[in-house]
This record gives sequence, C-alpha cells and structure tokens, in this order.
Amino acid sequence: MKILKPGFLILILLPLILINCNEFEDGPYLSLRSKESRACKQWSYEYIMDLETGQLYTSMYEGWILDLNNNGEYTKTIVYLDSLSTEKGTWEFDGRSHIRFHYNDYMTKFKILRLSNDEFWLQSNQEEIHLKIF
Repeated sequence: MKILKPGFLILILLPLILINCNEFEDGPYLSLRSKESRACKQWSYEYIMDLETGQLYTSMYEGWILDLNNNGEYTKTIVYLDSLSTEKGTWEFDGRSHIRFHYNDYMTKFKILRLSNDEFWLQSNQEEIHLKIF
C-alpha cells in the first residue's frame, strides 16, 4: 500500500479550506485583509434595489457617500434636490456577516452580501444596497 505524500494531501484539503473561508454570500471567497480594513473607506452609492418590486434606483442616490472610519463612526453625505446634508452616527459589525448603523436612537441592521476592496453590498428586508469605492 502506498503512503500519500504531504503535498498531495494539501492539494486535496486546500479546496475544502477555501470553501469555508467565504464569510459573505457573494464573496470574496478569500481575502488577506480583515473585513474592518476592507470596510473602512469612502463608498459611493451605485444603486439601491427594492426587493419587493425589483426596481433599481440609481440617479436618486447620485452623489451620496458613506464614509466608514476605523473608530466606529460613519458619515453619510446625502444629496437631494441640489441640497447637501449629512448624517453622522456609529457602526459596528454584528457577528460574521452583519453590520449595524446607529443614528440618534435609531438602529439599522444589514446583512453583508459582499465586502471586497472595491465593492460593498448590503441587504435589509426591504432593499439591497450596492456601494462602490469612491
């Protein structure tokens, strides 16, 4: 009976390990950067999809920026009818695949679908938000 070489065992086990590295539904499957370092950036809104109707909203969110910093604070810049306003609050990861935003006495929780170096996708019960690096 032949004994399997260590290199062959690694080739067999590596795909199984990589499958379990995926934290988020839509990836990335493997990242050497922590989710904190991937999240703490300025993000622009690519589109928001209404999950009930499937309607995509893009131009309505043009110019909106979500800035997550590494001390747990966020600033959302909102552009509406040529008027600029900001929302400031705190954010935190909730478990492996959720994020919470706190603004005044209001808390919103999202499932993280994707968090890569240049894409951040979030989902609530009503909507899916696609952000891209600013």
